[in-house]
Amino acid sequence: MGDPNGELTRISYDALASLDYIFMSLRNDKETLNEGVDKIHTMKIDVDANIPYQTKLEKKNDTIRSVNQPEKIDIHPPSGIRNKGYGTGKRLIGAGEKATKNNQKTRRLCRNY
Repeated sequence: MGDPNGELTRISYDALASLDYIFMSLRNDKETLNEGVDKIHTMKIDVDANIPYQTKLEKKNDTIRSVNQPEKIDIHPPSGIRNKGYGTGKRLIGAGEKATKNNQKTRRLCRNY
């Protein structure tokens, strides 16, 4: 997939440099600049007709779809394990609830005079 020798990078850079040169040469002449842009649009249409453009997401999805999935799955998640929450089946009691519960208790009335 990669470009080990950098040949694709070199060709891409050469193409961009040529386009830059053309546009810089034609920038002062509106008619020839329009002709050059029309030629590039024509080339773009030809390229799109022969090689459809794919976004990175589309390429990634195609790669994922091309992976073979096994017919039978032998590995399953364990059953009967509950690892969410406190773990004892009791809920945690908040500070406010503890305070109201302690406030409702009857106070001792033993007094020494």
